This record gives sequence, structure tokens and C-alpha cells, in this order.
Amino acid sequence: VCSSDLTLTTNTAPGLSYQWYKGGVAITGATSSSLVVTNTTGLGAGSYTVNVAITSSPACNSTTTTPTVVSLSPTPAASFTAGSTTTFCVGDSVLLTYNGTTGVGLQWNLNGAPLTGATAGTYLAKVGGSYTVTATTGAGCSDTSAATAVTVNPLPTVSITAAGPTAICSLSSVNLCAATGFVTYQWKFNGSNIATGANGACYSANATGNYTVTVSDNNGCVNTSVPVGVLVNPLPAVSTNPTDTITICGGTTTTITGAPCSNTTYTYQWSNGAGNIGGAVGCTYTTGTPGVYRIKVRSGQFLPPEDS
Repeated sequence: VCSSDLTLTTNTAPGLSYQWYKGGVAITGATSSSLVVTNTTGLGAGSYTVNVAITSSPACNSTTTTPTVVSLSPTPAASFTAGSTTTFCVGDSVLLTYNGTTGVGLQWNLNGAPLTGATAGTYLAKVGGSYTVTATTGAGCSDTSAATAVTVNPLPTVSITAAGPTAICSLSSVNLCAATGFVTYQWKFNGSNIATGANGACYSANATGNYTVTVSDNNGCVNTSVPVGVLVNPLPAVSTNPTDTITICGGTTTTITGAPCSNTTYTYQWSNGAGNIGGAVGCTYTTGTPGVYRIKVRSGQFLPPEDS
């Protein structure tokens, strides 16, 4: 038997008395029909008999049983250690290593239930819960270790919101923002850290490429957003013809042509010192009024109206 209690019993009947023996020596106080054998009472392995006598009158002869040999198998001591912190983030793990009695079979348990196939001397814990290990000897004696709690914290959820269209003009930008409340922020451009001004909840993007943000929370867990692509379109090349000062006679007009005129996706607006000229929205403008004239060309194929 293992180091737990073992009860030896004999037949019972009225008018009988009992005396238990170990190795032929009477056991003090062992005068009932049963005997509990355990190391804690000093009654371990050995050869046990019981003498049964009839106490009624007239008294009859007593009899002694054949010996029962009890062999005691020690109970193993199960224990283990954690190789690192038992509180970590999703995707990490902790190695649990058995360090109890050797030469035994092992079974790792999670929340009291055996883990399938987990019978080696180590176990890599990736899931939160209460871990124990059970050690069993060849005689079937077993012990389960004290429990160690593993806590797995979730990764922070982070995404990027653009404050406007992500297709912008050269010399402009779009504000990209993550949620506030994270401990740290690191913005990245095409997978590389942005060195300057990239440690807040928002970043002003002004180059074509993919932007992500990596954040950490109060548990030290880190996660990176999915990329947001930004496209920077070049400004349209604008010129006028004539390009210099134009002198005309009073009562006459001249026509100024803005280039390019052939792109159907462009829109135009002429202006002078007083501001935009009403109705002057073609690539040419005819005037006989002195002044300085400009043309604004908007590439409307990709860009919002305010970008020119």
C-alpha cells in the first residue's frame, strides 16, 4: 500500500474478543475487529495477525489468523518551478519544470483536469489558469503538487483612423490617429520607426507609403495596428501663355492661356488682385483690364476640393 491508511478487518460476532499482533508481538490497544495500518501511527510494513477468542461462558478455545503481510510504498513528493514570470501577454509563455521525486510518471493538469499528452518533465504554459503536476510511482502511489496560477493578459486593440482622405496633394498631409489612453505609441512608416514626432496618439502623414502604430498598455502588452496607406499625388504643373508682362492698347483685350488645357480631370479658377473672378473657370481668360492675373489648377481626379 501507499503511505495512506490501510484498514485490516476480521469477522465479527457477539461474544468475541480480539488482539492484533505485528510480527508476533501484541499491539497495545489493538483489541477491536479492525486495525488501521499507517506510518503515522507507527504501524507500517510488516506481518499482521489477529487472535479471536470467545468470551461467553463457557469459554471456548481462541484462534489466530494466518499472517497478512503489508508492504508500504512511499508516496512521492510532487513539485515544480516556473522558469519566468507567470503573468504575461497573449503570445508569450512560461516553462514549468518538475523538480520533485524522481523515477515517477508525471501528468500536468490545468484547473484540475489532465492536459492531453502533457507527461514530460516540463510543460510550456500558454493559457491562463491553475497548473499542477501529479507524480505517480510504479506501485500506484501518487501526489499532486501545489497549484501555480498563470495569468495571460490580452493584447491591446489598436486601429488607425484618418482625419480625411488618404489620397492627398504634395505639400499637404493627413492626420492619422489611434485611440487615446495607451501608455506608449510608436508610429512606423513602411515598417520602420519614425524618429521624430511619432510618439503620440496622432501622426501627420505627408509621404506615400504604409503607416502603422505600435502601442503598449498598463500590463506591458504590445500590439500593432493594420497598415493604412497614404498616397501623395504631385501638384499639377501650371504655366500661363504669355508668361511675362503683356501690354495692350486701350479698348482692346488679350487672352491668357493656362496650361495644361488638355486634361479633362482638371478644373480652373482665374483670379486677380481683388480675388477670384466670377465665371472665369476655363483654361483661358480674356481681359482688357490691367492687373496681375493668376490661374489655380485643381487635379480633381484624386483630391478633395481644398487641395490644389
